[in-house]
Amino acid sequence: MNWKRGLLRLWLVLTVAWVGLCAFVFDVPTLWHNATAPIIIKAGNYELEFPLDSTRAEIITAISGFVSEERAKGYNPVMGSANDEPSKVAEDVVGKYDRISLPVRLWRVFLPLLLTALLPPIAALMSGYACAFVVRGFRFEPTPKV
Repeated sequence: MNWKRGLLRLWLVLTVAWVGLCAFVFDVPTLWHNATAPIIIKAGNYELEFPLDSTRAEIITAISGFVSEERAKGYNPVMGSANDEPSKVAEDVVGKYDRISLPVRLWRVFLPLLLTALLPPIAALMSGYACAFVVRGFRFEPTPKV
């Protein structure tokens, strides 16, 4: 066995350990849950939960219906003024919500993990190759002839 193979194997073992440590520190199951969790909209004393694939229009319709039902029972949900139309109240509650597709959510959640887990080992490998290039006197290693 030579130095090149030994250092490459050491790099491989340390890379696997680094990726495992990053997965442990970033708590991948929690990241996955956050990326696939339902939509929760907090309004006043209420917490309204909708499936992940709900559109803005569906959410507004559901909240308008909820406000109308509560007012019909004689309650005034703590959302907007008692004189406001239910659809206006729903628009105010939803605000600028826009549905984000699942692949985009996953990309946003897991991108920091991927960058943290993969960039340092790749940088270490490139640094090792650069050091080897310097030690060889800035010459490329000749390819062996078969």
